[in-house]
Amino acid sequence: MKRCSNRLLLLSILSAAAFAVPALAADPEPTKPAKASAPDQEDKGLFPGDKAPKLSVAKWVKGDGVTDFEKGKIYVVEFWATWCGPCRASIPHLTELAHANKNVTFSGISVWERDENYEKVVEDFVKEQGAKMDYNVGRDDKTAAVMASTWMEAAGASGIPTAFIVNGEGNIAWIGHPMEMEKPLAEIVAGKFDVKSARAAAEKEWQANASDRNMMKDLKSVSKAMQAKDYAAALAGLDAFIKKHPEMEEQMRMDRFSIALHADESRAYTMAREMAAKDFKDNPEGLNALAWTILDNKDAKHLDTDLAYEISQKSVELTKSDNAMFLDTFAYATFRKGDAAKAIELETKALSLIKKLNLDPATEAEMTKEMQGRIEEFSKSKK
Repeated sequence: MKRCSNRLLLLSILSAAAFAVPALAADPEPTKPAKASAPDQEDKGLFPGDKAPKLSVAKWVKGDGVTDFEKGKIYVVEFWATWCGPCRASIPHLTELAHANKNVTFSGISVWERDENYEKVVEDFVKEQGAKMDYNVGRDDKTAAVMASTWMEAAGASGIPTAFIVNGEGNIAWIGHPMEMEKPLAEIVAGKFDVKSARAAAEKEWQANASDRNMMKDLKSVSKAMQAKDYAAALAGLDAFIKKHPEMEEQMRMDRFSIALHADESRAYTMAREMAAKDFKDNPEGLNALAWTILDNKDAKHLDTDLAYEISQKSVELTKSDNAMFLDTFAYATFRKGDAAKAIELETKALSLIKKLNLDPATEAEMTKEMQGRIEEFSKSKK
């Protein structure tokens, strides 16, 4: 089952406002907030058989919400985000399960949202879903991140969507992907689920991921610096992290570049040129990410449009102008260079190729709307 992975990269713990998301890229990684759980909790873990944490939801966006787990009742608590394609794809299935299990209370909790205006983004998304999202929906507080910390992080759950089933005793019975939940839910409702076996499997996975959790601890100083918008300190901290964990250098390349854009633009553009010429020379996805991150840097003091254009053009050449994502970025770079007519031509072609991306219906609809919006923006500038 597909998830938006909470990879061990800086994007997992930094404030999302500092970063741009590559245009029409594959599902971005979640922003993982600083932990709000007690220090000993992260070492113990949260497994099937343990008492379910409190439902400290910042706001219930839809439905009556849940405050306590009543004895004798079964609950599903699912974690998702508006930007996560696999999360959106699982929504109809959750609604089907909720309709089929009237005695089970279903709740979807939004976590790890990236947008600064995440409150409105979540509420608008839920409203747009309407009857397709027919269960309780709440959202976590982005700063405190209590639900993400006490449930997801405590359980070592590294991706969304992730669902927890709470049994009639108020204990967690099962943790997993909501698309794989039908069978265990039926067994839990029937009182036939083997919680001990589920716990043993979860504990084994927890032990296997110990090194990842230790690395996250080493990134805490970077996280704090980012939250304080002290980008120079964040960049220095990340450099120190990479020195300690050289095996992470390649994976953290784009994260380092994103911070550098805010800490030292000149250095960042030098990094981009080097990455485009060496690391991403034959990597259109990497080139596209570089170009869009430059173009979408709203805090730029000097936006190097020419550099973004050159890098984006290379990604289009490598894919023979047959990739909607890369054409979309190139169209925007072309527009920023002042050629609106050519930008419209490129964006229109990108729109015609979107089916080739094989996106889930919700993501495709969102991407189509964004592309159409850009065509309108480019057209208006010509008048």
